[in-house]
Order: sequence, then structure tokens, then C-alpha cells
Amino acid sequence: MNRKQVSLSRLRIFLLSDQWVRCLSIASSRTPGNEKTLAIGCLFLWFCFFWANKRNERPCGSRIASSMHPEKSTQKSKLSAIRLNLNDKFTANLELLTSNGQFNYVAYLMADSNGASIKVAKYAGLDRIDLIENNEYGYCSLIKASKQVLEKLALENKTAAHITPKQRVEQRLWDPIALREAVINAIVHNDYTQELTPSFEIFADRLEITSAGGQFAGVNKKNFFKGYSTPVNREIMRIYKDLDMVEQLGSGLPRILASYPQRNFDFSNSFLRVTFQSQLESRSGSIGGSIGGSIGGSIGGPNTPTPRQQEIINLIKQDNKISYRAMAQQLSINESAIKKHLNTLKQQNIIERVGGTRGYWRLTIKQ
Repeated sequence: MNRKQVSLSRLRIFLLSDQWVRCLSIASSRTPGNEKTLAIGCLFLWFCFFWANKRNERPCGSRIASSMHPEKSTQKSKLSAIRLNLNDKFTANLELLTSNGQFNYVAYLMADSNGASIKVAKYAGLDRIDLIENNEYGYCSLIKASKQVLEKLALENKTAAHITPKQRVEQRLWDPIALREAVINAIVHNDYTQELTPSFEIFADRLEITSAGGQFAGVNKKNFFKGYSTPVNREIMRIYKDLDMVEQLGSGLPRILASYPQRNFDFSNSFLRVTFQSQLESRSGSIGGSIGGSIGGSIGGPNTPTPRQQEIINLIKQDNKISYRAMAQQLSINESAIKKHLNTLKQQNIIERVGGTRGYWRLTIKQ
């Protein structure tokens, strides 16, 4: 806190106490026209209190002015270090000032030290109950925090390989291009007016990216998915574009939609969330199903259940209305593998399904 802010703080404390009343009483008792002097004094002190509060208000870009103003030299050295050619008018050119010449909230976010932090959380399961990792990237320039988030998610975006009859195929958890676009979009288009930051949550089967602000103002969903949008933070967009961290406006969303459908976007009045399902999860299901079912059936031979299929038969004996999901959970395999095994058992006339989704399993051969 600088000297001016300390003075303002002391003035506010004085005005909120009863000391000023005593000072006025003493002054009015020693001068003629006591009532008039007291009224003028009260009016003057009310004006001082209003002025002190006004000076401490925080009016992102043109919307918010921070009470923590970064020094111009710090701003310039930071932005220069990341390849921006800056002159003495960089604060005005990059729109980092309010109308009264103070640093705005965008300048605050770009400063080496600030109070903004981006959360990257990791959970053990499919919900938010078992938190196993919670990282905070921030209290520094938003640009540096953005790169730290990208690096963290790149580490989490693991690669798995499987062998096909023709070749070895490798695939990441999430599409890398779509991932980068979604992260940058969430940070650049986040609504910082409420001092909220984007969040990134990793689950066992998906990644959820949530940004504040909801759907862009003046853009309906149809146009949103076509790539039409108005930048929420024009000043941040310009800085990121100068740093080659974003390209032309509206180019990021088509890259995301190339890998993920529109239904993965969830809109609300206050937030926008995009979900990336794990590609390895879905792929392992189909692979596990084909290996565990078809190959397992052939290994066992006609009317001879494999050990895994015998486990499924035992589960049906215990509960003939057991679901695919319950079988998969108890045997710790994918539902698609369960379905393959059941199809094999039905083809071998070992079991049959009676009724639809509310039906039950029946053993046709005594086991």
C-alpha cells in the first residue's frame, strides 16, 4: 500500500470514529454561530468521507480499475520480456489505463504480482468427492499463469498405445489442438468483472473447463457455434494476439468442434462449461469388448465359458436382474466387454434375456 492509500485509509478510520464529532463540538463552542459552524463542518466531513471512498473504488479494461496499481516500469519490463516492442506510450496503446489515467484491471492482471489465481483440480473418480490434487496458478502475470496451466494439462494429457492388425496406434486423453484452444478461450473470454477466474477440473473420464460470464453478449447459440463472437476482454485479446497466443477472432471454436460435439458445451447465465470426454476411455471400451468377448469366446470354445464368462454367470445366479454397469463394476472391466461376453453366452445358448430393460437373465444350461 502506497503513501496516498495509507493517508486515505487513516482518513476513513477517523471519519468512521466519533473523534470528528468531538473536534466539531470544540470548534463550534469557541466560535460564534455555533449551529451554522456545526452544519458546515458536518457537510465538509461528509464530502471528505465520500471522496475517500470514491478514491478506493475499483471501476477489466474500461470496466474495473484496481486499487492495486502496478508500477509502469514493472509492466514494461514484464511485457518486454515476452517479445512485445514497447515504447513510452505502451500503456495507452494497449489500453491499460482508465479515463483518469490510472491503471485498469487488465493492467492489474498483467502485473508480476496480483491476487488472481487459476485453479487446476484433479479428482480420483467421476465426481468432486475425492480430490487428489489441487494446484493454483497465478498471483503473477495472467500470461505466465496461462502458460503454466497449458503445461500442467499437457502433462496430464497422457498418451496410450494399442496394437491393431496393421499398425501401432497412439492417442492422447484429449485432442491437443482442441485442448489448447479451449484453455486460451476460457482465459481470454472470462468475465473478470466479478474477480472470478476460469477453473480446470480433471476427472477419471473427462476434463471440465469452466469460465465466468456465460454466453457472449449479443450472440445466440447458433451464431456462437458458427464462430461469431464479440471479445469479452478486447484489451486481453489484443495482448494475447500480439504474443501469438491467439489467432483471428472466431478461429478457436471450429478447432474445438472438429474433435468434440456441440452437446459438450453447457451454457448458463453466469458460466460457460465445455467438457472433453477421455478418448482413451471410449477406445479402451471397444478394445476391451472385442478382446474380452470375441477372442475370449473363441478361446473357450463352443459352449465352454471362459473364466471371465463364468464369473458373469455366477453374478446372474446371484441376481438375475443385474445390470451391465453393476457387472462391470464388480468385475472391474468395461461395460462394452460385459456386453461382448453376454452376446457370446447368448450365442452359445447358455443364457437368454427375458423382457427388455426391465427384464431378467435366465440360464438355459445348468451350470
